[in-house]
Amino acid sequence: ACKCFVTGDHDCAALKEKKEAFDAYSPDCILPARKHEHFTATDNVIYADFECFPTPNGTHQVYAVGYCIGKGDVVVLEGADALERFVDALLALDEKHTLVFQNGAKYDLHPLVHDLDRRKIKHTELYCNGGYLRLKFGKISTLDIYRFTNASLKKACADYGCAIQKGDFDHGRVQCWGDVAATRVDWQPYLVDDVRSMRELYINYATDVWD
Repeated sequence: ACKCFVTGDHDCAALKEKKEAFDAYSPDCILPARKHEHFTATDNVIYADFECFPTPNGTHQVYAVGYCIGKGDVVVLEGADALERFVDALLALDEKHTLVFQNGAKYDLHPLVHDLDRRKIKHTELYCNGGYLRLKFGKISTLDIYRFTNASLKKACADYGCAIQKGDFDHGRVQCWGDVAATRVDWQPYLVDDVRSMRELYINYATDVWD
């Protein structure tokens, strides 16, 4: 190039050469942006939350999984095999789905990845600063709504005016399997509302982005 300040009428041999090269490209090489005519953010979306108690070795034992697909009812799986049954249900899906968690990067995805590793289920992960930013397995790809709201579920639901607000439960009451059964009447509705409130939060947020 001539290294001169380029103005609107600047015309040198080097610039002509660049223009000719650019004009030679086929217009087929430029991909037009796909325009979304319909709101699709809620298509094939799964909302999930885990309840755990601490173990002596410093890990967390999942004792219950709550999840729903789209606008469906919340399914609650309980027991030592709750996480395994949840993963198996996801692997059985025929279509691609997005699995939404609240702060799953720091919490829920850790036992999920452990189960996938333990059973040698093929998966890919993006791990950064102690959290899983993305996890893919089967036809599932995860999304952490916390990464967009940057707020606790309770605060985010309040800020977005959700009809279903996050409830309260003293997790310290569950320290072993006996406690799971003894407190079921309290933690089960809490878990169901967690999933339902997260679903509403996700839809409200996605609607704001769409609008």
